[in-house]
This record gives sequence, C-alpha cells and structure tokens, in this order.
Amino acid sequence: MNQVKIKTFENELNIAKKAAKEAGRIQLELFANKNHTIRKSAKELVSKADIESQKIIESILKGELPGYQSYSEEKRIQEGYSTDKPFWIVDPLDGTHNYIAGLPFFGVSLALVDVNYFYLGVIYLPVFDTLFWALRKEGAYCNGKRIETSKNNDLSKSMITYDNQFYLNPRSLTLYERLIEKSFTTRIFGSAVYYICLVASGKIDARIWNSTKICDIAAGIPLINEARGRITDFQGKPVSLSCGNVIASNGFVHDEILTILNSD
Repeated sequence: MNQVKIKTFENELNIAKKAAKEAGRIQLELFANKNHTIRKSAKELVSKADIESQKIIESILKGELPGYQSYSEEKRIQEGYSTDKPFWIVDPLDGTHNYIAGLPFFGVSLALVDVNYFYLGVIYLPVFDTLFWALRKEGAYCNGKRIETSKNNDLSKSMITYDNQFYLNPRSLTLYERLIEKSFTTRIFGSAVYYICLVASGKIDARIWNSTKICDIAAGIPLINEARGRITDFQGKPVSLSCGNVIASNGFVHDEILTILNSD
C-alpha cells in the first residue's frame, strides 16, 4: 500500500530564513541612521525600516513561493484569512519602538500557518545575529543548534517577562503585582519575538501578554511548542489566530501562572 507523504515545508522554511535575514540586513543598515518615523496612533510608531523590511520580505516570498498569501503587521488584509491552504503571517520589524530608540531588542518574524496548525516559525534577531526556527514535529533551533525551554518548576525561582503595553488592559498592573510577589524577578524588554526566543532557549521561564496580535506571536507558537514549552491563552486553551491574552512558558510553571492570573 502506498503511503501519503506528509508535506514538511522544508523549502518554505529555507525561504523564510532567507527573507528574515535579508530584512535583518536592511534593519542593521538603517539602525545607526536617523529613521523617518510615522505615528500610526497615539502609542504606536512605524519606521522606514518597517516599510523597507516588509518590501524585501514580500519580494522574496512572492518571487520564490508565489502560491501563498501573506498577512502582516504593516499590510493588513481586512477580509479575513484564507481557509483552504497555508498562508504567511509576517511581522517585518517587531519591537519598532526599541528600534527607533536605538535599543537592540527587535527582530523579524515569519510563520506559515493555516486555521488549524502553525507549521513553521522563523525569528531573526539582527543585532545578535541569531536565527531561531521551528518546524512542526521537527524541533526548535537557534543558529543550527537544538534548543529547549528551561526545566525550572519553581515559580519563586523564575524570571518572568511581562507585557509593556499596560494601557491595553485595565487589569495589567494588578496582574503584574501578583506575578512580582510570586516570582523571583521580572523583566520588560518591549519585543514579543525577543521574549519568545528567551523562553524557547531556556534563558527565562515565561512571558505574559495581556493583549497581543497574532502577527506578534505566530512564529513563536511553533518555536515554543517544539522547544517543549507551552503556549496558551489565559484559560489554558491553545492559541488561535484570534489571540488576545497569552502565556508562553517552559510548561512547568504554566499552571501556577494561570492560577495567579485568574484569581480574583
């Protein structure tokens, strides 16, 4: 009997790596220069690097993988996601405010997903020249080396990173105070992809978002899962395309964090 070969998306992974590194190259070229900045809203900015990174990623994806649609932070498609085949979710420059301020905590994020699965994720941190990727059921890697989340199971010994956008959720400060009391220490760096890489590589134990968009964490979902971590909403359910409140952790401290965030 002939077995159906399961598509592994290895070619798509290689193209995504190429696109991420090209976008990162552009970001480093512009990083030391004074960037043209656009105010998207009262608390959200976009830079020339966001726009140029988006262009190069689109060019590579369309040129080498023309059969896929893409959705991004800087090019939102309002009619909804494709439901009949996988598509790209791209954040060309996550951590724009850090980037504009001259801080190194920013990166490029690409994920191939459909309405059921997150097949692959690629994150590139240009200043550190580190390329993280994960392929569903094939593990998580940083610069070619297999990575896993930490094995710490004691929240009182955990380093937790937290959402910097306190204004998006009126309970943010209350929840943060609870975590400060129960954890060892906390950090706030202002970049979703940077946090995710820290969790996936075992450097910190968890990250909490009180309100986030799928483009910020799409690449991180397969990365955390394949690194043997856990990523859910505040109810402990798997993260979907319509995400909001999210926890990414090593898995061992996850349930205790859920209890803290849901206690009244």
